Amino acid sequence: MMKYYFSKAYILFFNRIQFYLIVLFMGCLLVNNNGNAQPRMKIIGKEDFSFGKVYQGSRPQHKMVIKNVGNKPLIISNMTAACDCSLLRLSADTIRPQKTAKLTVTLITDGMSGRVNKSFSIISNDPSQPIRVIRFSVDVNTILSADPKVILLHDSECVAGKGKILHVTNISKKELKIISIKDSTGLTWNLFKKTSLASNQSVDLMIYGRAVGVTTRHGMIDIQTDSKLQPIFHVRYIIQGSKLKKLRK
Repeated sequence: MMKYYFSKAYILFFNRIQFYLIVLFMGCLLVNNNGNAQPRMKIIGKEDFSFGKVYQGSRPQHKMVIKNVGNKPLIISNMTAACDCSLLRLSADTIRPQKTAKLTVTLITDGMSGRVNKSFSIISNDPSQPIRVIRFSVDVNTILSADPKVILLHDSECVAGKGKILHVTNISKKELKIISIKDSTGLTWNLFKKTSLASNQSVDLMIYGRAVGVTTRHGMIDIQTDSKLQPIFHVRYIIQGSKLKKLRK
């Protein structure tokens, strides 16, 4: 009889110890998992990309997929581009574990020419890489070339009614027509008349500026053509304001 009761008490004691050990193990496992709960950003496909060949003035787009491969919500707090030429649109700034969001990158190619390299940054709560830098390139073609590439006018020249010559050449293989030259800001003006340019033919345009006082102003002149590939050719300009004179005591 004593042997039976001793065995029963032993078994009961062993079961309790086993139960406490299981509870302790599960608790440690839960704490360990919670401590390792982190978001993880993954870019589906290539991180660095190219828009390929486009024409100046176009708005090419590139779409990317961002996935959270972690076990905690991924929060994208900000996206910053190296210039205003890149527009970034994200479908969701909070991505649950194993879910995705779409990122659309739109490039404004106004004033660009040749091969251009740019980048933007994705800032998130991913502890392994809180700032992810995405690099991209584009080859911008144009049907016209301008000399100078940037028109610089001084406020004193504008006051005196002086202008700058803009040398424009048709570098395409086909004849094209320049229909108009406009400046949406109204700070520059010209006496241009519609003209046709054969391949490699040039024309000199006189660009005048309006006085801006002491403030330097930047803008873009739009040269409208009949080309379907590049309806508008952009030329940047700067009107440099006059310096403030020191007040005499």
